[in-house]
Formats: sequence, structure tokens, C-alpha cells
Amino acid sequence: MAVVHDHTVSNRILLATFDKNWIRKKVKDGHVVYLSTANKATIELLVSGEKQTIKRRFTKGSKVVVVNGTFHFPPHIRL
Repeated sequence: MAVVHDHTVSNRILLATFDKNWIRKKVKDGHVVYLSTANKATIELLVSGEKQTIKRRFTKGSKVVVVNGTFHFPPHIRL
């Protein structure tokens, strides 16, 4: 596990699977905002160039913004 202290941006995400601890806040002009509703909310990611999915864990209140296929992640934990 590694803690990522900075915001991360990626346009290499092919598929993102959010667990039950996320809600989609709004969809507008190609922007989607996901809000974590609990600590240890996770997202499983299939990333271009990777052989297996990777998981990220977030704290309650974290916002993941998706703009035209580019994911903007707040600080998180790599699992």
C-alpha cells in the first residue's frame, strides 16, 4: 500500500468500477462527479497498458471528477 498525497490525473482508464460507497452527484457537459459516502470507498480500475486491475481507496467525502474520459483523483491509497 502506498499513500498518494497529490491529485492524480489519468486518461488511460478503460473501465472504472465504483463500490457501493459512491454516488454520482451530477452529469453536465461531459462532466461526472462521484462522491464517496464512506471511508475506505474503493474503485477498481482497468488501466491501458496494465495486465490486471488496480484498486484505489478513498476517504469519505472524496470527489472523483471525470471530464471527457479523463479521471481526476484526489489523494488516495493504492491497494
